Amino acid sequence: MVFKKVVGLFMVAVMMFSVCFAVAKHKAEKNKPANALQMQWEFNPQGEDQSTTNPENYQPGSLGSCEGDDEVCGIIAPEGEPGHPLIVENSDLYNRILTLDGSAGDVFLRAN
Repeated sequence: MVFKKVVGLFMVAVMMFSVCFAVAKHKAEKNKPANALQMQWEFNPQGEDQSTTNPENYQPGSLGSCEGDDEVCGIIAPEGEPGHPLIVENSDLYNRILTLDGSAGDVFLRAN
C-alpha cells in the first residue's frame, strides 16, 4: 500500500515537471524575435564609437567585398532596432564578433 502511494506521488511529480517544462519551452519559443529574418549588415561606424558590437555601427548592405581576416567587415543577423542588427551582449554572435571568428558564417572579415 505504501509502495503504491510512493509510486503515485512520483508519477504526479513527473507529470507536473513535464507540464512545467512544456510551458517554459512554449514561452521561450513565443519570446523569440518576430522578425527572425537573417540580413546582411555592413560595419560602417560613423562617430567616435568604433565598437564592432554596437548595432548602431552597422547598416544594411552586401558583404560581397569582405575578404580577409584582420577586422570585422560585416555580419549576418536579424534586425533589432529598425535599420540595425540584433546583437545581444554575451551571445554567440557577440563573442564571435569580439574574437574575429568567422567559422559560423555570420561574421565576415576584411584585410586591414
